[in-house]
Amino acid sequence: MTTENIIQHLESADKVLISASNGLSIAEGFHIFADDKNFNDYFSSFKQEYLIHNVVEGLFYPYPSELIYWKFYSKLYQYFLADYQLSEVMKNLYELISDKNYFVITSNIDNHFEHSGFENSKIFEVEGNCKTAQCAHACHNKLYDISELLLKINNNFDDQTLVNILPKCPQCHGPMAMHIETNNYFIKHEDWKLQAQAFEHFIHTTNEEKIVVLELGIGKRNQLIKAPIMQWVQQNDNVVYITFNLAQEIFIPLAIQDKSLSVPGDIAHNLSELVAFKRQYKGRTNEY
Repeated sequence: MTTENIIQHLESADKVLISASNGLSIAEGFHIFADDKNFNDYFSSFKQEYLIHNVVEGLFYPYPSELIYWKFYSKLYQYFLADYQLSEVMKNLYELISDKNYFVITSNIDNHFEHSGFENSKIFEVEGNCKTAQCAHACHNKLYDISELLLKINNNFDDQTLVNILPKCPQCHGPMAMHIETNNYFIKHEDWKLQAQAFEHFIHTTNEEKIVVLELGIGKRNQLIKAPIMQWVQQNDNVVYITFNLAQEIFIPLAIQDKSLSVPGDIAHNLSELVAFKRQYKGRTNEY
């Protein structure tokens, strides 16, 4: 990794686009595909009862009742947000770009960008997040922040009480579901569309502005965000593409190799090194 080269690109950039997926969460310590200590600390009862071995399996599991469904998702909220403490990974990432015009596009559902100081208006959570709910049958196009209700469900052990407080759709009075893209009922509501438009505006009003893309933890087979951004990078001469991931997950097409940098290895370590160098770099430039 040419640390100085990356910092120079960031310092001279007019805009920074952050694209992020599961690898960034793993760097923070949240591995949604792993049967690890974190998973067992929070979801051991689901593992024992339903043979669920990681968070992703839990997201797609056909629970036998609304009660069990919401018990899982209240635990997910606790895992991702209620117990969340700002990580060094997110602190360092924010320090790298906080003085820039930035935008975040992510498929992560943990809502950690917002909780780490990134402006909500500059975040596009493509597949939803773990604190908002919608009508399970998408009867209307509105989302609801149910953070407090999720805490109540998680902290209450009386099933009869829980049954009486489970969320119901205010329109059709049917069940509600988390606004996470696990089926065809995922709604692209007004705010979702506004954030999609904000993303398009950010990348398509470039003029001669220099833009740096920081791609964090998007695997080579994860094309949801990667493919359209790579295509956009190819079409724009004033874009530099910098990808952070494990070496085996890095793939840069030949068409954009001349404007790309790869940062293989541990994302947490590499971000820490970049921040340390940025502080030194700023100190040197301020001397002149």
